[in-house]
Amino acid sequence: MSAQIVNFRPSGDQDWAQWAECAKPGTAPMFPSDADEAGIQAAKDNCRTCPVLAECLEAALKRGEQWGVWGGRTPAERAALRRSVVRQSRRTGAPRATVAELADAAALEFTAEQLADSDALDQVAEQLADSDALDQVAEQLAEVAVA
Repeated sequence: MSAQIVNFRPSGDQDWAQWAECAKPGTAPMFPSDADEAGIQAAKDNCRTCPVLAECLEAALKRGEQWGVWGGRTPAERAALRRSVVRQSRRTGAPRATVAELADAAALEFTAEQLADSDALDQVAEQLADSDALDQVAEQLAEVAVA
């Protein structure tokens, strides 16, 4: 069983939160227990199509959020992300990435992982193969090139 905190929004600039997938009614709880693998996966599935994934993760990293799935990452995954940045900085001597850079990179990685784990790419490829969309785009590009 997982618990959900209703209308919980931490203080600070949270304008992005109104666009979050988890803010929509009927979404999976974003605060599953650590042992609730199905709940964690459901929360991450919400994040898959979220337009503010990077902003969410950035806010959680800035606050040191210890609970819930934020930006497609669990508390343990966010902690591991922070540790990897510190280790890489120490190893290479390069400056640490900013929280915003870290969140952007992690959001891209999460999206790639979710696409690799799903049939989404295959479905898009099938739709393009079954339609004349590619031919239409090619024709439009040819017309633009001639003009």
